[in-house]
Amino acid sequence: MNEEQELQKRSSQPRLFQLDALRGIAAVTVVFHHLFQTFPGIPITKLELISSGRSAVVLFFVLSGYVLSIPMWKKRQMPYRLYLIRRFCRIYLPFAVAASLSILGATIFHKTGLSLTPWFNQTWHTPITIPIVVKQFLMYPMPYFNTAFWSLGFEMQMSVVMPLLCLLMLWLNPAAFTLIYGLAVFAYPMTTNGWPGYIALSFQTIFLFSLGATLARYDAVLRQVCARFGQWLWLVLATSMYLYYDFLLKMPFRPVLIAGLSRRIFLVNGLGSAGILICSLHLPPLARWLRHSVPEYLGRISYSLYLIHGIVLFATVYSLTGHLRVRWMMGVIPVLALAAAHFFCITVEEPTMRLGKRLCEVVQHRSVEVRD
Repeated sequence: MNEEQELQKRSSQPRLFQLDALRGIAAVTVVFHHLFQTFPGIPITKLELISSGRSAVVLFFVLSGYVLSIPMWKKRQMPYRLYLIRRFCRIYLPFAVAASLSILGATIFHKTGLSLTPWFNQTWHTPITIPIVVKQFLMYPMPYFNTAFWSLGFEMQMSVVMPLLCLLMLWLNPAAFTLIYGLAVFAYPMTTNGWPGYIALSFQTIFLFSLGATLARYDAVLRQVCARFGQWLWLVLATSMYLYYDFLLKMPFRPVLIAGLSRRIFLVNGLGSAGILICSLHLPPLARWLRHSVPEYLGRISYSLYLIHGIVLFATVYSLTGHLRVRWMMGVIPVLALAAAHFFCITVEEPTMRLGKRLCEVVQHRSVEVRD
């Protein structure tokens, strides 16, 4: 049995392991992004290949749009209530456990007064109050307990509306919807502050999910095009990486158009993410590499790593500052984060996924009994 068959055997349903691996690699870059932002004096801009945190979140959204839309396009979508149960158990329950651990960490360490960088000082420095605890469990994007949680509210709200979005895209034509909607949303720069900023990010997130869904809808067409013009996929990959890492926006002499794109960064990162997704599925050398065991393992623990790494980072820094040199902490923290993510995955994330499956089976069984 080859490696691909082994991977499929361990999954409850057919999976695109290249996309899981992409998510895992992106989660690792988020870890390094936050690690480099913790300590002053680290030249983050020179380490973007392993620390592009915002671009990774954009990739998460595009990937989620792709994967969540596939059952709709193939007419295998489960009943909406069962879908919501599965998504609630998949996204919210692990988040709630991680949020509880973050609140515990803030309770223990927030009075220490340790100050490193402006980014670091946003988390575990605020006195704990009931309103901010409630906001955290409602998935409002705030950094008080865990700065990595900001994107999960958008992920959860898009999970709720994704089937409806797919129906709308089918009615209007997926490609036309994504194009027109993207032009409308990014026509003018939007604020990023307060509730207006939250609403603006919500609209931009819809574009990223619809972009992924559009790629899934036209997968057969893309497969044919890539098979015919496969020699150009390396150029597509290079261009996509250029957009994904914002290199286009860092040109020393930027035309007015490119300068304008700097105010629409989710659009730029989203297009780069879309190109990377296409190449991961249809560029054979890249697809084979992403199906190897290490990327596959990172994909397996990616959500747990995203949830838990901030807790590990802040707890380690608060505990060891003054006792261990910075360069040693920078080596220890990623290892501890991977170990904690593995433990969290097997004790929290995967059990809640199984819980979601069992709850759906119970609901289906009761529905059959009622009909009988």
